[in-house]
Amino acid sequence: MDEQTIFTAYDEAMQTKELQILKTILPYMSPAMQPQLSMLIQIIQIRNAGNFTLSASEVNNGSDKRTAMLTEIKKFCSPKEQETIDNILNIMCVMDNYELMLK
Repeated sequence: MDEQTIFTAYDEAMQTKELQILKTILPYMSPAMQPQLSMLIQIIQIRNAGNFTLSASEVNNGSDKRTAMLTEIKKFCSPKEQETIDNILNIMCVMDNYELMLK
């Protein structure tokens, strides 16, 4: 990754301090214990993924959800891609306002 790594909410939910400690310990365990510890790490990550899915479903629906998603995606994009996303957001805003005027 580049010098300034940006983590998503999913990454932060998956990579807890406890998991980082377990992953650090892994190479120091005996070869017989490493597969078991590795499986424990995977189980914890699956549990975290399930918990994250539940919390992610709380995001608002409709245009707010689309806007939030595109705004988050911009963090990982090049300046040109960010400009494209800004254009999309502007078009969405115009369309939403147009729909409100029709009501």
